[in-house]
Amino acid sequence: SVWPDRLLALYLADQYGARDALLRHAGLLLDDAAQRELVAKLDAQLSAALEASPKPENPPHEVFRISGALSRLSESLRDPDVKVRAALRQSPDPNPVQRQSFARAYIEADRPADALTWLQNSWGHLEESRLGLLAEAREKLGRFDESVPIRRGMFERTMSDFDLDLWLQHLPE
Repeated sequence: SVWPDRLLALYLADQYGARDALLRHAGLLLDDAAQRELVAKLDAQLSAALEASPKPENPPHEVFRISGALSRLSESLRDPDVKVRAALRQSPDPNPVQRQSFARAYIEADRPADALTWLQNSWGHLEESRLGLLAEAREKLGRFDESVPIRRGMFERTMSDFDLDLWLQHLPE
């Protein structure tokens, strides 16, 4: 019963990011219910920190630490919704790096339909990454007629054997 508070205290006392694995692998010590209790506790702390912030556009460092903790717990729980909720509370208009992180988390959690939400519109300098994730999400949904042209375009732009292999994997016999 003391492990959840102990893990959280160790994580929050870390000044260098060396203890991220404590929450990322919390499932080794805690069951889902205990991890969800930690999420609820951190959600409350995040709300308090955001409300206490004099400048919502420039939140204090504490907000980012709490959001990071929620993100790590989302990995342990394999629940990207926890990560997305935390990030959107501090930044309602996510940048391309955040969108990439959200989409990848949904794909890894075997929820490709939810990933599609974050794969809309251009990501600027991360456009190739967006296209790769979009193709992967569509492939996991069995929508190869939509993913094959993306893979072909990626191969034609890069001419890499990696992109060729990805394209050829899903071509009809």
